Amino acid sequence: MDASHFLDYHSIFSSSKEIRQLLKEQISHASLLIVNKTDLVSSKKLQKVMTKINEIASNQAKIILSEYGEVSFDELLEARIKTMNLLSSNSSNHLPHHTIKAIKIEDIPFIDRKTFVSWLKELPKDVIRGKGFVRFHDDPFLYSFQFASKKVYFEKVDGSTTETPIIILIGNHLDPSTIRSSFDYAFYV
Repeated sequence: MDASHFLDYHSIFSSSKEIRQLLKEQISHASLLIVNKTDLVSSKKLQKVMTKINEIASNQAKIILSEYGEVSFDELLEARIKTMNLLSSNSSNHLPHHTIKAIKIEDIPFIDRKTFVSWLKELPKDVIRGKGFVRFHDDPFLYSFQFASKKVYFEKVDGSTTETPIIILIGNHLDPSTIRSSFDYAFYV
């Protein structure tokens, strides 16, 4: 979880009911919670974030605070829960139901950086996260990008990579055709 935007995601003023419900379900069913970007918030704000998380999280969930996503592999690989076979016909497991989707956009031309940032920021609120690789008109390098909370971060990729441009958007109740149409309109019209 992003400590710097966590409270925004849970606010009725800056997120949808569906997003708040989805996040609540994810936190309440998690066995490991990583609260990242703690360096970007004051101790008072971090305390508010932790209070909210503790209200929702399971008592058995382990919570780790981190900066820059730095968490030891031992922590990440530790066995925490038993897996269950969801294909079993006699299973009576009731799992939370939500409609999270990942949409992939491929065959991406060289694009304009400012137009790309504007397009991302104008996506529906239900887009929680975006990531991928893009190339810009004015630059020969491939860039990875991360998009969350209406903020975009770019990082130049090493020249030896075999990655090709791709955009992946993750969110709740996303309509692939609407998003593809908005992309085509932004970059092909």
